[in-house]
Amino acid sequence: MPNLKLTADERNLAEVMARDGNSRGTRIGFYASVLIPALLFAGYGIFSWDVLAVAFAFIGLLIFFGWRISRELAIANTFKSLCQKILEHERDAGSAT
Repeated sequence: MPNLKLTADERNLAEVMARDGNSRGTRIGFYASVLIPALLFAGYGIFSWDVLAVAFAFIGLLIFFGWRISRELAIANTFKSLCQKILEHERDAGSAT
């Protein structure tokens, strides 16, 4: 099998993704641990007419999702490059047969 010529970042990303042992339930639990308290806090703020509680819940969610988006954007180019190399490899292997 020919070498895919992966960069160190691409190889590291592939290893991390391949060894990811998180199940769907673990991922749901991760997001629920942030969403549920924020939603409950916002619900309390709405029920008690506490604008500050609603604002804190909203700001907390903005910070969390901003962090998640920034992490995904940080690896997006590496992931795209890795996928392109895999597709090129598959295309080249298919045309060689």
